[in-house]
Amino acid sequence: MTISNEQPYHVAIIGAGFSGAMLAVHLAKIRPQWRTLVIDKSGSFGPGVAYGTEDLHHLLNLPAGKISAFAEQPDHFLEWLKSQEADLKLPESQPLSPTSFLPRRVYGQYVRDIFNTTRNETPGLEIKEVDIVDIELQGGHLVQTESWTAADRLSAQLEALNIPEPRQEPFSRQHRLPQPAVV
Repeated sequence: MTISNEQPYHVAIIGAGFSGAMLAVHLAKIRPQWRTLVIDKSGSFGPGVAYGTEDLHHLLNLPAGKISAFAEQPDHFLEWLKSQEADLKLPESQPLSPTSFLPRRVYGQYVRDIFNTTRNETPGLEIKEVDIVDIELQGGHLVQTESWTAADRLSAQLEALNIPEPRQEPFSRQHRLPQPAVV
């Protein structure tokens, strides 16, 4: 598949932490012919803030057997762990099992590996290390700008997506749960 640099991007994803990186991965699987741009100012595509810590005491909230990046492949993370075991540099007291609560940085490496593998296999998946200051709708396309207010930005995004602007704040008094509430 050849993708020309002259073609506009079908999708631009701003932020490449877990959510942005995995959105790009899933889009590449279902629409490999699309030209997708993933933008992140840090240049660390995958881990983001949640899984970017180097502290081995910051553990995942779920055991390794329940946190695959792919719902249809529940053992994907465990299989990746087995293939990377020698390179993970975990303390000897840290076992690799489906019930292990592993350091968050390990999951960050996993997400980074998935993203990089997908990027290498998908010609239309591109990255850019830049800080997006603002966006503007021009000729049906969103472009980077430096002069709009937050309200203008929201309006342009909603117009580009063909979504009507909200008429009220999403969490107004009428949306609050009666007291006391058990959630």
